[in-house]
Amino acid sequence: VNGAIQSINYNNVNDELTLTNESYLKNKFATSGLGEALTSLIKEAKVIFFVGFSFDSDLDIARLYLTTNAKDKTFFINGELDIEDKEILDQFGHVIEKYSNSFAEDIINTPGAVINRKAEDSIRAFKKVSKKFYAVKVGEAPNLLTNLIDHSDVEEKYILDDEYVVQRNFEMISDVKQYLEKYKVLIVHSRLGNGKTTYMKWLSRYLASEYNVWFFDDNNFEKFSSDIRVIKNRQSNPIIFIDDIYKLQENYSSFKNMSEDMRFIVSGRSSILEHSVPILQNQGHFDDSEIAYLPNLDIISEKDLNTFKLNIEKNNLWGSID
Repeated sequence: VNGAIQSINYNNVNDELTLTNESYLKNKFATSGLGEALTSLIKEAKVIFFVGFSFDSDLDIARLYLTTNAKDKTFFINGELDIEDKEILDQFGHVIEKYSNSFAEDIINTPGAVINRKAEDSIRAFKKVSKKFYAVKVGEAPNLLTNLIDHSDVEEKYILDDEYVVQRNFEMISDVKQYLEKYKVLIVHSRLGNGKTTYMKWLSRYLASEYNVWFFDDNNFEKFSSDIRVIKNRQSNPIIFIDDIYKLQENYSSFKNMSEDMRFIVSGRSSILEHSVPILQNQGHFDDSEIAYLPNLDIISEKDLNTFKLNIEKNNLWGSID
């Protein structure tokens, strides 16, 4: 018998508890609360030991484990095994042919490790967004604008300067602040190439002057869940920016344990979000009333276009740029 006893009622007992033949046949373990919690723990653990455990008799755990890419950090303490049993476990991790009493003695005789708490609590998958405003220096604008237009090179520290990057949807800022008080997830969307990433970087910098803002580095997926927990425990009222939210689809279940004061501003292509947002909503346990879409970025206003033209004229770039 296993499962999450706290949420059991008459209607969900076969889903929440693995208790009956029907429960096993349904094969809903991976998407259950217990399955999601175990998946999160497996991803975050530095090393995993299975003592006296056989995957050939627990197919639910085996199916779930194959999706976590945890083989290199997993070890099985199962005594002496025959070739067939060893081959099964070799698919999931490393087999150490010791019995549990010998393994326990190894633990007792191992000197205590010195844990660097500062290193343990460091945040690696997120960047704290700077509150500082940098104005474009005299004489730098022509080169900066040329690189921006010709090569899409964004000099982030100047991103709040309206003479460099056009502050699109600026009139929406007051609405965004009101939305942050009402919703948990705000969604920035557009078609491919219409400025979502630059807008997200600009908006995160703008809000950083008033809020505690973090930007997710999408090259560090494996640290997402653990870093979110550190930010939640250490920071007050954090706002988390995530560009291309669908890249994090394997981590959507991590959102459900967030504190009430944590807010997310995420972006994605309009067409992909149609499929991705319902999954985020389901796995993150968000209600419809907790998610709001900001106006998309497919349209540029006349005011924004005029600002762009003015920047080109002011820096005498007509002729040098198509």
